[in-house]
Amino acid sequence: MIGGTASAPSLHFNLGEAIDRTFGEYLEHAVTHSQDALLVKFRNGVTLEIRYADRDAYAMFWQCDDVVLGIDTAPVHAGLSSHLHDGACQVLTDPFSSPGAEPWDNVQRVIGNILHSPLL
Repeated sequence: MIGGTASAPSLHFNLGEAIDRTFGEYLEHAVTHSQDALLVKFRNGVTLEIRYADRDAYAMFWQCDDVVLGIDTAPVHAGLSSHLHDGACQVLTDPFSSPGAEPWDNVQRVIGNILHSPLL
């Protein structure tokens, strides 16, 4: 299990190790740890920033060329517990992650989609 009730720093450490292990062939270099985020640089030119506080509080934003997309759980959009900011600055229902789910499951789904079609 990656996540659970671990603190954010240890959760980030565990997620970073799992990303390196699982997606290493797609990475430009190993995952970089900052004070409160993971930075993931893929060989396809996409950069992903992951901030995970717990199962219900996270943000994952990625940039492809000049387009920024992302998923977060900030409680600012009525009726959306997690939401997607698309490249056209629209807020949509998040099709990839589920608040309360195992963090690694959410991260894997997001990365899988970024690798397949970064601009969705």
